Amino acid sequence: MDTDTMATLYAGGRIALGTVLTLLPGATRPWLGPVAGDPDAKTAIRIAGVRDGLLGTAVLGTRDAPDIRRTMVLLCAIADTADALMTAADLVRTRRPGAAMTTAAAAGGAVAGYVIARRLQPANG
Repeated sequence: MDTDTMATLYAGGRIALGTVLTLLPGATRPWLGPVAGDPDAKTAIRIAGVRDGLLGTAVLGTRDAPDIRRTMVLLCAIADTADALMTAADLVRTRRPGAAMTTAAAAGGAVAGYVIARRLQPANG
């Protein structure tokens, strides 16, 4: 698979996740537990969903600007790294299996983003 397709799929996955978090914040219950139903928590979850959707859209919208696209993919990877670290801390505190799954997913997203960004690097860079 070529790198451009990988970046597009990466962005699409982020947009899909962002859409789910924004429209169905209760879907985070396996990760967050009962607090996922709290109205204030739902607002924070929706904010995270919008963030993911916007990051994915930025990757898609920069297809014709490779240097900017690479930067957008790196921003996604950095966001996933932060998510992995925060959910790992949650896992240590709660021992909730959903937190383990979320940590693994975020870490996987981070690794994928860094690999894609590296592959998007110009040949002379």
